[in-house]
Amino acid sequence: LTAVALMALAGSVWAQRFTTESYRTDILIQKNRQLLVTETVSVTFTEPQHGLFRNIPTRYEGTQGTRSIDIGALGAEIDTGSGFRPTGCVMTGGDTKNLRIGDAGETHLGRATFRLRYAVNRAITDFGETAAGGAHSELYWNAIPSGWPTSIAQATVSVSFPQPQGVGTRARIFIGSPGSLEHVDLKEIGPVSGQSLIASLAPVQADAQATRPLNHESMTVVLGLPPGTLDV
Repeated sequence: LTAVALMALAGSVWAQRFTTESYRTDILIQKNRQLLVTETVSVTFTEPQHGLFRNIPTRYEGTQGTRSIDIGALGAEIDTGSGFRPTGCVMTGGDTKNLRIGDAGETHLGRATFRLRYAVNRAITDFGETAAGGAHSELYWNAIPSGWPTSIAQATVSVSFPQPQGVGTRARIFIGSPGSLEHVDLKEIGPVSGQSLIASLAPVQADAQATRPLNHESMTVVLGLPPGTLDV
């Protein structure tokens, strides 16, 4: 995805009303091509707030034309110190889905961790033999988006595969402001270090962590899986 924005309840005006200690995105790619995404965000509210907004564009222009994804199976939880419990999650909008996370009748002050779960369909693109790198199924996903209104102290991304992978699986992890070319390449099993990233490729997953705070910057995953990994 080329633009995924997250913001506090009223947009960037709320940037000074909380800090963000950590932001973690876990993506499970299922064999049927559906993504199961879990986003865990730990913040400290300096003024009472109801929760957070999560905005997800669902329509994109790419090299293969217009692509629309589908967002569903929503659920959210909050932990304010006594363990996770369900909290509100309301989705509205058209081409951009607007998710309100939190309960209107409840405010929070201090540390709170939000966990958002959703499913994504039609996010995988197939490329043929003439494509760069040959035939493969590709996931392009802004796992840590650039629109977050505060600095993120620790950002982490993990992508799990539907089955153990071998030769032919590769990933490129980008970091920085929109348009940044800073990245690390994962082509073989094992760890790789970059200027602002540490990442690793294993048979069942790819992981990446920023080695510095992110200031309105993103971490984007471009993952190529060999033919036959996913259902047609």
